[in-house]
Amino acid sequence: MKKPALMMVVVIAGVVLISGFFVQAAEETLGSKLVRELGVTEKQASGGAGALLKHAQNSLGEADFGKVTKALPEVTSLIKAAPESMGQGMGAGLGKGLEKVGGIAGVTKVFSTLGMKPDMVGKFVPSVLSYAESKGGAPVMEILKNVLK
Repeated sequence: MKKPALMMVVVIAGVVLISGFFVQAAEETLGSKLVRELGVTEKQASGGAGALLKHAQNSLGEADFGKVTKALPEVTSLIKAAPESMGQGMGAGLGKGLEKVGGIAGVTKVFSTLGMKPDMVGKFVPSVLSYAESKGGAPVMEILKNVLK
């Protein structure tokens, strides 16, 4: 292979790799971010994020939570991914369990059900907040920050 042809192959391969990286980064979900950053399983990532988001839903007014769901369309599926361990079923049952146990304490119990230690809640929150900021800007991040502190 001649040098110019080899250079062209190298340049094309580099462009393909770089564009693939940007496409992957643009399509990163909250679950995949948590798996990558915290080394948890997909089930732990989605269940833990769901528990935090359900806590936020229970703590926020409809208008504020609507801003969160608009910015993060996967909120509903993440809430459904949270384990049933705290209530009578997913979603509403989890909410009742979280309110009954006491907000973040209920989230900690869900994390335990998922096989995570209580300190993982504190590791999830910054990742969830940075993801919310990347998708919905500072206003959405601040809405969540106020209830996840």
